[in-house]
Amino acid sequence: MNSETEKSHGAKLPEGVIHPVTLVFQGVFKDLETAYQQYHFKKFLFIQRAGILIAIFFYAFFGLLDSYLLPEKKEIFWFIRYAVACPFAFAVFLFTFTPAYQTHRNAALFLMFIVAGFGIDMMILLSEPPASYSYYAGIILILIYLFSFIRVQFIWAFTASWLMILFYEVIAIGLIDTPSAVLVNNNFFIIVGNIFCIMAGYSIERSSRITFCLATLLDREKQVVLSKNQALEVSLERQVEAEKALRRKNEQVEQIVRERTRQLQKSEALFKAAIDHSPIGIVVCHGPEQTVMAMNRKFTDLFGY
Repeated sequence: MNSETEKSHGAKLPEGVIHPVTLVFQGVFKDLETAYQQYHFKKFLFIQRAGILIAIFFYAFFGLLDSYLLPEKKEIFWFIRYAVACPFAFAVFLFTFTPAYQTHRNAALFLMFIVAGFGIDMMILLSEPPASYSYYAGIILILIYLFSFIRVQFIWAFTASWLMILFYEVIAIGLIDTPSAVLVNNNFFIIVGNIFCIMAGYSIERSSRITFCLATLLDREKQVVLSKNQALEVSLERQVEAEKALRRKNEQVEQIVRERTRQLQKSEALFKAAIDHSPIGIVVCHGPEQTVMAMNRKFTDLFGY
């Protein structure tokens, strides 16, 4: 199941990123835990508020079942529902609007479910057979809601679920006379249901953490690539500017060379004209062998060359 989840995201999660039990980020990735908690808080705040209100509604609505199954006990049951569990849940709902909720939301939701679950357990303790044998279904509903909808962190939900079941076991086995067949039946559904809920909650949170981790790693890689691209762009811009400066320098050099060449050609023409029209004979020799390089017309007239 885990490998399929990772394949569905198109990448493999590095080993040791998530603790196999608590599901918190660990090792070199432990810095992701704070970021994930902030992401989880922002993403599911509305869902948690709506979930609390829905939970209050149904927890109160099942008070009608109390008046039908155990009318003689409805006052004390309604006290548990309407004076303890529902007000406590509503207090948690109001707590979601405070800054402290972001830090203590898991503890607050944990206590809310403990109060609700223990309330059902107390109704089992206070009710009489056979009605008391059916109230265990309320615990199963709380477990389903705890792991699937309200999105409490897995380790908190795991602890709350087994505490509710443990308290039920104390009541069903030690405090009331529960027939063996009923006890086996109720325990089968409660424990198996809780295991299924734990598996679902584990899978949901792990998948959420994998998605967050891969998205974060992808964002980091994008930032690295973006940074390298920006550095490359700056380098290319500098190279282009250097090439432009080099071309400008070459153009300046070429301009100087052309100007010097023109001046040299002009000087050479003037020198040649001066020699050719000189009234005296001139010969230009070069090298140790006095090789004749040039002579003017007057020189040829005088010496016959």
